[in-house]
Amino acid sequence: MRTLIVIGLAALGATPLAAQQRAISDSDLFAFRWVASPQISPDGRQVAYVLVTVTTKHDSYETSLWLVATDGASPPRRITAGPHDGAPRWSPDGPTLAFLRPKDGHPQLHLLSLTGGEAQQLTDLPKGAGPAAWSPDGNTIAFTSSTTKRAWQGEPARPPA
Repeated sequence: MRTLIVIGLAALGATPLAAQQRAISDSDLFAFRWVASPQISPDGRQVAYVLVTVTTKHDSYETSLWLVATDGASPPRRITAGPHDGAPRWSPDGPTLAFLRPKDGHPQLHLLSLTGGEAQQLTDLPKGAGPAAWSPDGNTIAFTSSTTKRAWQGEPARPPA
């Protein structure tokens, strides 16, 4: 242990600390990538998460879903193309992810089988859907939506009285 500490201190002494430091710049901020909404699979072997990046125009964010093994044996892999996918939720038995993807400006629930294939849109609500909550048996999904009965039926909203 002492040898490791001495080698580490020697390496730090080899390069002046002042030369290692610099102010953060705009380009550094635009290069940031971060993880959001991590969800551990029911068997504990994988984590689904949202990777957030800054767009090339530097005016908004893009999000996509990724999977990584919890044992670290393999690199993370992208499972959706984005550009605004989020809120992954594992099915209780594990082979399916429910997630949100916008359509016409509103988030809609989608299902993605991790055994292969394209994501399937589950909802098409005028005001979108919230993140999924699976029933314990995996046969039902609950979610919230601000869609009213009138909007569901395609009727115009009533003006305030």
